[in-house]
Amino acid sequence: MSFGTLTYNDENQLTLRVTASTYYELKKALQGADFRRLQLSDWCCDNTDAADAFWTMLTLGRTVSPPGKLPTTVKGLKLHHIPDWIYDITDDFQLGNIYYPELLGPAPVNLVPFHVPAVIPHVMGALPNHTRNSEEARDINSWRVAPDEEL
Repeated sequence: MSFGTLTYNDENQLTLRVTASTYYELKKALQGADFRRLQLSDWCCDNTDAADAFWTMLTLGRTVSPPGKLPTTVKGLKLHHIPDWIYDITDDFQLGNIYYPELLGPAPVNLVPFHVPAVIPHVMGALPNHTRNSEEARDINSWRVAPDEEL
């Protein structure tokens, strides 16, 4: 669920502005239904079935004060029912595991697990896309690449 507006601040960073009172009401309603916050606006309820989760979502329109506010202002409300966390592929997806066993491009040194083969690049070329230009970013020792790759 997302409740708010994405905007850029003065430092050109993307920020999410939420309506505090609405979000507080949602938080109370979801926690009262045994949901827990995973991150930002993602909520999870273990040991439930799809019908109960769906009913909780439907009743938010009456639960959030004032009644009717949420249905008239919501921009997105999605429900996913995962009967078993077997679909959580986080560990397999992360660098150094099944799907990405090696570096595919340059990566900051502190994001490369110790068991992934990596070297300091020989030459510092252009910074990778979406990398803020800074002294640390231009420092060749801040990066790692696959042993057969260069920046």
